[in-house]
Order: sequence, then structure tokens, then C-alpha cells
Amino acid sequence: VSMPDTAENRAEWPYAGGQKAGCGFPTGKLVGLFCLATGRLVRFALDSWKTHEIPLARQLIGWMEPKEIVLTDRGFCGWGFIASLLRKDVDVVMRAHQARSVKGRQMTWAKPGRDESWTKSLWAELPEEITVRIVRFKVAVRGFRTQEIVLITTLLDDKAYPDEAIAELYRR
Repeated sequence: VSMPDTAENRAEWPYAGGQKAGCGFPTGKLVGLFCLATGRLVRFALDSWKTHEIPLARQLIGWMEPKEIVLTDRGFCGWGFIASLLRKDVDVVMRAHQARSVKGRQMTWAKPGRDESWTKSLWAELPEEITVRIVRFKVAVRGFRTQEIVLITTLLDDKAYPDEAIAELYRR
């Protein structure tokens, strides 16, 4: 998001990278939590454009209810974020991050070293490992660059949540 170029805004919201003074607008980053059924914006978190989306998304966890399913793109596919959602009994369906090695139908991910954006106490409360299910589906749309989508989900029961249903949810 950009805003009027005032001294007050620049003090809190710096120019985006590479902008020269007077040649841009103060810029922030916004992460929103939407209801898939209604399209309603439930809540949002806002910070500097330099802030990664996951710390912003963590601010929204308090607005999520147990037994809900969070649907995200691959930018949110971080161990700590997934573990935090599971801690609240919220499941995830998200695209696997392109840098993550994903093999098989189910994987157990060990707790990595703490990222500096996490407090030591919160990180210590998270489990030592999480288990995720891998769902793959083909994209058969002419002109689409992506041929296969790889999803990560904490909905481990493939009878209650068949792969086709997970893929359809992600398509929505």
C-alpha cells in the first residue's frame, strides 16, 4: 500500500527499495485474513514494506477459530507459522514453498533453529516436529505456466479429506 508523501508518513513508512527522495510514496505491507465463504475481510496487519508476510500473518492468528482451515500461498509455508496454527487447532492448506524439498505423501518436519522474528519463549512452546501431508495435482489449463501444484496440509486423514477435495479447496 502507498500513501501521501508527507514527512509524518515517511517517518513511519519509508520509501520502497530503490526510490529516491521525492520520487515515490511511503509504502507499507498489508496481510489480510479473508473469509472464503463470504469474501469478507476479517482482519488485517500492516507494517513496513520491509517486513516479511509471515510475522504479519502471525498477528492474525488470534482472529482464527479452532477447527478452521487457513488457505495460503507458498510465501506462508514456514515451519513456525504452521506450528503456531496447529497449536491453536487451526489446519492449513498451502502451496509448498519452491525452496522446500517435498517428497512422498507425508513428511515429518523437525523444528528448525529459531528465526530472530520469534521470541525465545514462544519458540520454546512450539512442538519439536510437525507432520504434514503432501497433495499434488496437475493443472490442465492451456497457457498456464505451472503444470503441477504441490500442496502442504495438516489435514492428515486422506479418507475424510481426499486429495481431490484439498485440490478443489486450493483452486477456490
